[in-house]
This record gives sequence, C-alpha cells and structure tokens, in this order.
Amino acid sequence: MCSMPVANEEARALTAQHFSNKMEAIARLGGGVAHQFNNLLTAILATTDLALATSDLTPALRSDLEDIREAGHRAASITRQLLAFAGSQSTSPRATNVNDLVAELEPLLKHVLPSNVSLELRLHATESVMVDPVRLEQVILHLVVNSVDALSQGGSITIATRDVDGVPRSDTQEAKVGAFTEIAIADTGHGMDDVTRARVFEPFFSTKGQAGGGIGLGLASVYGTMHQLGGGIGIESELGAGTRVRLFVPRLAAGQPTSAPPRSDDNGTVPAEVLLVVEDESVVRAPICRALRNLGYFVLEANNGEDALAVMQEYHSPIHLVITDVMMPEMDGAELVSLLRDWYPKLRVLFISGYSPHHLEHSSGGGGGGGGGGIVHGSAFLAKPFSLELLGRRVREILDDQ
Repeated sequence: MCSMPVANEEARALTAQHFSNKMEAIARLGGGVAHQFNNLLTAILATTDLALATSDLTPALRSDLEDIREAGHRAASITRQLLAFAGSQSTSPRATNVNDLVAELEPLLKHVLPSNVSLELRLHATESVMVDPVRLEQVILHLVVNSVDALSQGGSITIATRDVDGVPRSDTQEAKVGAFTEIAIADTGHGMDDVTRARVFEPFFSTKGQAGGGIGLGLASVYGTMHQLGGGIGIESELGAGTRVRLFVPRLAAGQPTSAPPRSDDNGTVPAEVLLVVEDESVVRAPICRALRNLGYFVLEANNGEDALAVMQEYHSPIHLVITDVMMPEMDGAELVSLLRDWYPKLRVLFISGYSPHHLEHSSGGGGGGGGGGIVHGSAFLAKPFSLELLGRRVREILDDQ
C-alpha cells in the first residue's frame, strides 16, 4: 500500500530529468547554430564594410550595401538571443544607444506577445550608455514576459526611454546622483499589493501560482544586473492599476573614451606591426586580413593550427599579435596558443569565436588546456560577428597594452 506514492515520486523525477535533458540538448543545438551563423555573419558584415569603404560607389549601390549591413546586424541580434538561451552570452560592455537597442528588439518582443496584448514604443532622444547590450536586452525581454503574465485578459505594454538626472529613491534603493538613461516598461495588468511589491526582488520569490498570476519571476537577477551596471531599478504598482518597472543605466560622461585610441607614430600613421590571422573559414579570414592590411599592419595568414605553426617557423622576425579562431578542426585555438607560447612566452593573442568565453570555458573544462575548444585564461576575446572598426580598435588596444 505504501509503494504507490514512491512510484509516483520516481515517475515525476524521471519526467523532470527527461525534460531537463531535452532542454539542455535544445540549448546546445541553439548555441551550435548561432556559432555557425555568426561565422557567416562575420564574413557578410566584414565584406560589406570593406565595400562601403570604397569611394567610387554609386548612390544606389551604397544604399544596397547599407541595407545588407542593416540586415546583417538584425540577424546578429537573433543569434545573440540564441546564445542567451543556450547560456552562452558574452559580457562585452560598449557604447550603446538605448533607442536603437529597443527598436531592434521590438520584432522579437512582438513574437512573445499574445494577440490580445499590444506593444507601444515611446523613444525620446537619449545619449549613449556604456553597457553590455546582450544583458540589457535580456533584462527588457524578461520584464516584458513578466508583464504578459499580468495581462491574462489582454491589455497593453509600453516601453519608454528618456535621459534623466539622478535615480530617485525607491523602496529598493537609495537615490543616486548622476546622468542616467531611463527605460520604463509599463503594463495595464492587475498590478500588485504593497506586500508583494516589497518582495519582488527577493531571491527565489515568485508570484507564480498565486491567483491572477504576477510579475515576480526571477526579478532578483534583474535587480542584480542593474546594480552591476552601476544603475538602478524601481517598481511602481497598485492593485488594478498596472505596473511600471523603471531601469536606470549610467550615461557616458562627456569626453569619456569608449575604447583606446589608435597609436600613431610621428607621421600620424599606424606602425607596421606583424599580425598572424588563423581562421579556417576563408570567407571570414579574407576580409579580416584585408581590413588589417588597410590599417597598415603586415599580415600573415593561416587556415588552421598546423599551418600557423609552419608559418611561425618560416617567419624569422617577431610576430606582434596572433588573432585566432577558437573552434578549428584537429587543433583548436587554445592548443595552438599553448604550443606557440612554449616558443614565445609573451606572445599577444586575440581569440575570436561565434561562441562566447562562458560557453568555451565550460565546454573545455575551464579553458587553457587545448583539445576542447577552450580559450587561454586571461587572453583577449572578440565575439563574432564584429565590425571591422571594432576589430581595429581591439587590435590596437592589445598592441598598446604594455
């Protein structure tokens, strides 16, 4: 008579394990698809940037190329979401226009809304912020999904942006002085009472399962993200009057550099340092090498790890920087760098990949040992797809870092 409850518990455990394994497999598949797609996007965007840099384009051709570049950036936004789902998002703060980010996110947001919920954007002029755009996208998407939970009978969600001076005091934080951009996500849902609103940022607190749904799903992580960014978050909500979540992201200070400037010599030209580019996809390698040569660097090429070792043995002058893909057949980037540093311990390296450092380190058991597609701890990293302008800045930063 006592065996039935035990059997039910075992069945539930097996079902939960099966679901967990299935979701993990889907996440790995999504991450793999995003990695391959990012390789193609790198080639598309890099080649388009090179074409746009020429001076003899007709207006019609330039317009077509700009459309291609815009489509490539929108595709890159989709792959970021795939990598986020796979737990492989990168953390790369950079100067970001919040309005552009929200506008690019709008098609994805509309896909998660039911037919009886509308979305409205009210984007006022804003200055740039320094933020990891992937993390900010995740926060906004998370809050929109939570708003949907509070709109079981339908309604509307509004996302509004504006620049503000300071962060007002709220139940969750002290007032802050400074220049911020505010992103407000408001819904016309059922709202919250005072007790619930006071607890929504507590770890593991959720209003799921309570009558009428709720917005408390995982807001502790959102709270932590906003404070890591040096910003803040506040909630305004009343029963029957909807909810508004206000995100505050620090703006770039006037004159604050977004990256290290290129170093130049007395003649104002970039010195011809020697770079070795190792990339097994020729459609990716070719535009990268061409762009770096256009910047004045002397560029050597290799299509895999073995080829790179041969190039290093044949080239007798110093090589200032190795730019290598991480995931390559037979010998991955980490194994190549490990071998090269046996010869040149102070060799500078920039890893590039369609995967993020988080994914690569976990897939290789921590990175740095080779054989598993990892990266060497402490090395510079650039996630695909990237613009040629960003590549140039990153290369210059590494070379100038003494």
